[in-house]
Amino acid sequence: MELSADRILLMGNEAIARGALEGGAAYATGYPGNPSSEIVETMFGYQREHGIRVEWSANEIVALEAAAAFAFSGLRAIVTMKQNGMNVASDFLTTVSLNELKGGLVLVVCDDPGPMTSTNEQDSRHFAKIAQVPLLEPFTASEAKEMMRWLLVFSEQMGIPCILRSVSRLSHGRGAVKLGPVPSQEIKPSFDIEKPLVGLPFLVTPNHAHLLKKMKQVQTTFDKSPFNEYTGPDDANFIIMATGLGALYAREAVNMLHLEQQIGILKIGTIWPPPSHLIRAYLKQAKDVLFVE
Repeated sequence: MELSADRILLMGNEAIARGALEGGAAYATGYPGNPSSEIVETMFGYQREHGIRVEWSANEIVALEAAAAFAFSGLRAIVTMKQNGMNVASDFLTTVSLNELKGGLVLVVCDDPGPMTSTNEQDSRHFAKIAQVPLLEPFTASEAKEMMRWLLVFSEQMGIPCILRSVSRLSHGRGAVKLGPVPSQEIKPSFDIEKPLVGLPFLVTPNHAHLLKKMKQVQTTFDKSPFNEYTGPDDANFIIMATGLGALYAREAVNMLHLEQQIGILKIGTIWPPPSHLIRAYLKQAKDVLFVE
C-alpha cells in the first residue's frame, strides 16, 4: 500500500528485502521456513529489474556457503533462515567469521518466540557470541530496512559477516517504510586463487585474535550507533531496557499510562557486542531497571 510518494506499507520481511536492495545486495538465498520465507520471495520480485541473483538452497548451510562465495568475490549477499536453520548453518558460520570478506554478508535469522509456525523456541542471538559476529535487532519494519541496508555496508567495511535478527511478529507485522535509492550493480566479482581461503589449524589462532580485535572496533561503533536510543527524562530513577519488539511494547505501555515524564526507555538495537559504555552511562543513575523481553 502506497502512503505517499516515498513511503509505503510493508511487512517486516518485505522491508528487510527492500533494505537488501538499497544496500546493494547482488545475491540472495536461503532455505524456506516461516517466519523468514517472504524475504527471499520478495527478492525474487527484484531479480529481473535490478539484476540480482536469487535462489532457494538445499539447506541453510549450503545457502550460507553460497552467499559467502559471493562475499569472498567482492559482492554483497544475504542469506535467510528461521531459528532451526541456525543450528544447521552454525558449523560454517563459526568458520567464515575467521576469514576476511571482500563484500558484505548478512545472515537474517527469524526467530519464532511463542511459536506460531515452529515446533520449538530458540534464541538465535547466542550464535552471534559463539561466532563472534555483530548482531542487530530492529523494533519496527522501518528500522529493519535501515539496519539491513547499513549492515551490508558495515559487513564489507569490517570484512566479517553480520546477523540481523527478526521475530515472527515483526516479520509478519506491517509498518510505514520510507524508500531510499537503489544503487546500480557495477562491481565485477574477482577471486585471487593465489590466496586460497582455507581453515588450516595453524591459521585459526591468529585469525581468531584478529577477529576479536575487529569486534572491539565494532563495539566502539555500536556505543555511538543511532540504532540505540534513549527516550524519557534525563534524571529518570526508573528505566526500562529493551530490544526489538520488547522496546516497541514498552513505549506503547508507557504512553498509555502517561508516564513519559517519569520513566526512561533505553532501546538497544546493537545486540552483540553490547554497547556497554552507553548502557552504563544511562543505567548508573537509575534506582530501578526493568528488562523487557
